[in-house]
Amino acid sequence: MKEYMREHKVGIIIIGAISVLLIIVLGLYLLSDTLDYDDAAFNQVEDWNTFNEEIKNNNGLMLVYVYSPVCDACNRIKQEVLSFASVSDSYDIPVYLANADALINTGHPPVRVPSVPAMLVIEDDMVIDRVSNVTNVRVLMDLIESDNYTP
Repeated sequence: MKEYMREHKVGIIIIGAISVLLIIVLGLYLLSDTLDYDDAAFNQVEDWNTFNEEIKNNNGLMLVYVYSPVCDACNRIKQEVLSFASVSDSYDIPVYLANADALINTGHPPVRVPSVPAMLVIEDDMVIDRVSNVTNVRVLMDLIESDNYTP
């Protein structure tokens, strides 16, 4: 056995190195499956003034998730909100993401947002509901997913 190991030492080292690389690549692939706020697939509010003009032409329901990347509560529900936003087309409800920190000098949101995380519910051109905090945002998403939301 020792002789076999000596003769194939280089091969064993190469196989070990390849195994380690595969594990690293697989780990990076699995981590890349995590959704992030700036993923291109999501509707972004780039400027409150422009967005406020856009909602004047809105027909139907839309949601605006207001967050801060440094908010612990926002980060706790980040994946839930982004997963919800990624399938929101199936509910015919577009979801917009609004980074409160980045939007601070771009006008004002359509209604006062006292804290983040917050979800604004806009129907046609009016904000009809506003929920804040982790629990209420989760409840709102659950109600919409189960088709039980009534403003």
